[in-house]
Amino acid sequence: MNEQYKKREDTAPQHDPEAARVRRAVRAEKARRRKKKRIRRLILLVLAVLLALVVLPRTWDGVERMLYPRKYEALVDQWAETYDLDPLLVDAFIRTESGFDPQATSTVDARGLMQMTEETFIWLRSKIAPDEGLTFDDLYDPDVSIRFGCYYIHLCMERYGGDVAVGAMTVITSASQLCTLPIQGVCQGGQPVMSFNFGAGKKERVKEAFRFQLTLCGAYTCLFWLVMMLVPGAVAGIFTSDAALIQYTTWAMRIYMAGIFAMGFQIGCQQSFMALGQAKVSLLLACLRKIILLIPLIFILPHLLPDAVFGVFLAEPVSDILAATITTITFFARFDKILEKGAARV
Repeated sequence: MNEQYKKREDTAPQHDPEAARVRRAVRAEKARRRKKKRIRRLILLVLAVLLALVVLPRTWDGVERMLYPRKYEALVDQWAETYDLDPLLVDAFIRTESGFDPQATSTVDARGLMQMTEETFIWLRSKIAPDEGLTFDDLYDPDVSIRFGCYYIHLCMERYGGDVAVGAMTVITSASQLCTLPIQGVCQGGQPVMSFNFGAGKKERVKEAFRFQLTLCGAYTCLFWLVMMLVPGAVAGIFTSDAALIQYTTWAMRIYMAGIFAMGFQIGCQQSFMALGQAKVSLLLACLRKIILLIPLIFILPHLLPDAVFGVFLAEPVSDILAATITTITFFARFDKILEKGAARV
């Protein structure tokens, strides 16, 4: 045994300081090379970004013009200026309606670049060209089609608030996400807790989880509602610096957000149905606010109120409050029965 041990000791590699120094030097050299490569790559990346910032805007402008050509640019600019429209908006209408084909005719006999029907053409002719002797066939003339189309868009903009109202709606929709997304996250996080205890037949734990979820969501939406009512201009200022848009959004936001406090109760109860295995009821209540209530109200209220834009904005709080009321009543009416059925299965 001793002889074997000594033999293994003799054949074991001995420490060589010179070889170790050489290995350290090789490793250090490799590290320096890797560092130089990283620096070169970083420099190339910076140069590529700078080059892209210089070249891409010009290149993209050309690509954009190729993808979205502005045919009839002179006519569009002329009539858009006459009726106070954005020329690009008119171009978008023409591209969507006819693809810039002046001879386009739809299956319902809408004609020209702006795809106008005969009934609409006759009505508009009585307003802007009663003595010019224009006929329905004249819509194949790009000048006539663009002129009449621009006037029609102008009338719609006047009735429904124009570009400022559209911009305000964009700001309000973005701000409303700050309310809905957190409470949806809370409810989705609470679903596994409620589902687990429901499956285990622990009714009190389910009730406790639901109360906590509903209290948290309700408190958050009420606080959010208070902010929207007190300082809507400050919230709008986060999304835009346009003074006119902020002023309009301040008025519109107080209307649109008037029922936002109810969202916590609506979403809290609707998501709890999902946690308790009531998927069909949950789906129906989820569709209730936006599809069953909101869409019809958007079309109905503008005809019942003197200010059509006010009616469009008012549809949101009305649908919010109605949906929250129906959902909350439905949930509390069925909650105990659902828990009893769940406990019976266990």
